[in-house]
Amino acid sequence: MYQVFDLYNDAPKRDWSGDLRALFASRQGRRAAPAHVTGTQASLPIDRYAGTYTDSTYGSVVITNDGGTLHGRFEHLDLGALHQWEYDTFRGTSPARGDSPATVSFVTNGSGAVTAVRFYGQTFPRARGR
Repeated sequence: MYQVFDLYNDAPKRDWSGDLRALFASRQGRRAAPAHVTGTQASLPIDRYAGTYTDSTYGSVVITNDGGTLHGRFEHLDLGALHQWEYDTFRGTSPARGDSPATVSFVTNGSGAVTAVRFYGQTFPRARGR
């Protein structure tokens, strides 16, 4: 595309593919770590986060409480143990996952109940009775 612009504007010939490859290579590994607020704690007792959260399109996120440690599963994907990251956001620590830890944010209603979970940019409402 850039070569077409150069031809149209009578610009000198340039290796756009090589230039962009070099640019992206120089930025590799310099990604900023996500902002993180330290020293926070979850707003509810751990057992209140356990439950099944379902979206009609994406399926279910199941959060269980095993002796005070939350564990998560999204369909067939094991999110591992979930540890409090900041406020009501937890991060998965599954060693089987090769990418970055899963981030799970719980939505509370201010009355001591969890109404939904946010995961991978989607909101999964809590299933009734769970």
